[in-house]
Amino acid sequence: MPSTAKAIWVQVLEAAYSLAHYLGTWIVAGISAIVPQIGAVAGDLADPIGVMAILTIAVLLTQMARKVMWIVVVVGWALIAIRVALAMFGPGGSRSA
Repeated sequence: MPSTAKAIWVQVLEAAYSLAHYLGTWIVAGISAIVPQIGAVAGDLADPIGVMAILTIAVLLTQMARKVMWIVVVVGWALIAIRVALAMFGPGGSRSA
């Protein structure tokens, strides 16, 4: 892998780790505010919690996008079927003279 591509990959991974760390720290702070006794244990779990939160968000977005794609596919096929039906039975009828 060329050094430029490797440098870009390293920056992407560092950004993802930073995002996971801050998200995990934020979640742990929220949990610690509710349950103060868990603060000592949860501090060590900030990074894993952040990574799991990012993965959960990605899965939710993927599932949502998948549902939207199915809606688009179904609507597309329905519109094609309507177009074919209109060409066969609609105004002007069949076009073969």
